[in-house]
Amino acid sequence: MTLIDRYIEAVADRLPEKLKADVKLELRSNILDMLPDDPEEEDIRRVLETMGSPSELALQYSPTKRYLIGPAVYDRYIEVLKLVLGIVAATFTVLISLDWMFKDSGGEDLAGNVAGYISGTIGGVLEGMLQAAFWVTIIFVFLERSHVLDGQSLFNAKPWRIEDLPSPVVSKKSRISRGKTIAGICVTIFLTFLLLTRPEVISVVTHDSSGTIVTPIFDIDRFSGYGFFILAAALLSLVLSIWKLLTERWTFPIAVGNTLFNALICVLIVMMANDGALWNEALPSAINSIFSKDGADHLITWSKNSIYLFLIMVIGISLWDSADGFLRSRGSGR
Repeated sequence: MTLIDRYIEAVADRLPEKLKADVKLELRSNILDMLPDDPEEEDIRRVLETMGSPSELALQYSPTKRYLIGPAVYDRYIEVLKLVLGIVAATFTVLISLDWMFKDSGGEDLAGNVAGYISGTIGGVLEGMLQAAFWVTIIFVFLERSHVLDGQSLFNAKPWRIEDLPSPVVSKKSRISRGKTIAGICVTIFLTFLLLTRPEVISVVTHDSSGTIVTPIFDIDRFSGYGFFILAAALLSLVLSIWKLLTERWTFPIAVGNTLFNALICVLIVMMANDGALWNEALPSAINSIFSKDGADHLITWSKNSIYLFLIMVIGISLWDSADGFLRSRGSGR
């Protein structure tokens, strides 16, 4: 595929399907008119760079200039939105079900419990889906308006160059697995809603003569103080995942974003692991009720010591993942 073909395809990809054929013909004719009879590669590069960024040129051919999500990414926006809304609906249903299972009914009748569960599930799912739709839309607007999909850096805006055209051939190591990316979105959404809306579900369940006792692992009031950081990490993860779905290849800007995300996760986990007030004071008693006193003491001591090993593993995996992103971006042509 020649430079001219790549440029024309980059413009056409950002247009509605019904306009693509006519725009391709017109654009090719305009480019050839601007070139000498026997153009060299340098002549072609000069003409294409004079015409400017494919995304900006596509705006001139678009019949409607006023839109929130442009035609270049609209179909994928709808696809991702449906995917995320489905994940959110399933996640909220599971979390509310778990919350309902562990909840003390307090002598309420079965019909009242079921009615409360159904209304709570519907209300929670609708609220979660509205929030998800809002954030997915914001992310798409940000990615499209910032021109990062054209290979531009968020922090170093520069004039468009011919090197910014996507390579027609992507090496195997630079391809981004769609399945892994979607799985990452599922995990991110589930963990985010779990930690922000139902952290008490992460608990130790014991039984005694009075019934079932549910002891949350975290001090809920203290844990809520980390909500902003958890939300920030989740949003950055979603930005990266959607970015990967749109580009389908590792690029240098994506590698930089991946490194920033890993750094944020490391800082957040280290902060939480070293916060002694984060853990529920009733947790040792709950563990003692399951094990013998010696066994409980050994388990608590082992858990405290293993935190440092866990932190080393998290930092090591983050460093490896960050370096791997940069290595993969070298073969993407962007």
